[in-house]
Amino acid sequence: MLPNVLCITYDSNLLEALHEITAGLATVFHAATAREAAQALQEVPCFSVVIAEKVLPDGSGITLLKETRERKAFASRVLVVRKPCDPVDVEQCLRVAAPFRLITVPLDVELLRQAVTDGIVLHDQQLAARRREAEMRRGIFEALQQVLAIASPEAYSRAYEISVLGMALHYVLSGRSSWELQTAAMLADLGLVALGPDIARSALAGQSLRAQHKELAERVPSFSTQILATMPHLALVRKIIAQTDPTWEDERLLEAHIIIVASAAVTMQTHNYPRAQILTYLRGKRRRYAQPVVDALPTAWEQIRAMGSRAISLVDATAGLVLQEDLKGSGDLLLLPRGTVLSDEIIHRVRGWSREKGEALAIRVYAEDCSPAEMCAKLCHDPDGLGHD
Repeated sequence: MLPNVLCITYDSNLLEALHEITAGLATVFHAATAREAAQALQEVPCFSVVIAEKVLPDGSGITLLKETRERKAFASRVLVVRKPCDPVDVEQCLRVAAPFRLITVPLDVELLRQAVTDGIVLHDQQLAARRREAEMRRGIFEALQQVLAIASPEAYSRAYEISVLGMALHYVLSGRSSWELQTAAMLADLGLVALGPDIARSALAGQSLRAQHKELAERVPSFSTQILATMPHLALVRKIIAQTDPTWEDERLLEAHIIIVASAAVTMQTHNYPRAQILTYLRGKRRRYAQPVVDALPTAWEQIRAMGSRAISLVDATAGLVLQEDLKGSGDLLLLPRGTVLSDEIIHRVRGWSREKGEALAIRVYAEDCSPAEMCAKLCHDPDGLGHD
């Protein structure tokens, strides 16, 4: 697939020159106005190079390139200037286009060619580096998830629900995905491992705890950040988790507010509270729960519902499916927590249990066949799981 180049210009000569230079090298998208450019930046997920006139009929190319830098950090930027600038203006233009090019008119076609080809190479290098980092993060993330799933299936099940709801809330509020939020939501309860299975189970069920156990349960965010302290690339994740502590007194990041609201909503859903009652309760606790996040809950729930699910028999289960609900046997015995990605080994083990106990099991899975990390990425339209620039 060819890289994408966005050219924001009203100059047919510039556009024609760009088409000639990029023939077979890139796909050119054209916008004649700031409004058309904003729409293109919204609709096309990735541009290698963005070229903009300094002055547009309905806006400023400088403003557009600033937005591009904020939203699509890896896009190389080229600013086209048609009139002489004073020194202050030149400095501002260079700062906006950095780390790339400022081109003046009359147009130097060779300079434009070099800017575009160098921009594509730079973009590819940065994207490749980010993919390598994402793979490393994903490996750490999945390993820690397995620790939580083995140590406390109930905590894993709850964390998965919080993660999916949290990602949906973040996308509603910001229009972006966030791997830091996804990771923090899944690992915020990792500290429960330090409490032991019985205390952890009681804490998750909302049961009353002895004073010393209650004190330990309140320190779970602190335990989680200590466990993650030596892990690379997780500094912001640790910061988010630390800010979910009820005793945190400073200003919180949006991601921390989202996890606090999602955690409360999931806990109440687990106890079968209707959504209207959940909203009423959370709106009544304004000092604890950020109201913009609470107000985004109905839209987030709808997004998750739209992902779809289906019920299948254990006989029809295949590797790669993700459980939407806990799989339980007789006596409310938890066999697999929601969010578990079925593998051939897991399916074989559960089928063996089913035959031994003489129980026919039905399971409910998401319509999408993907891992929890991929599920969150799909929910936020981020198939590479890189997070939006």
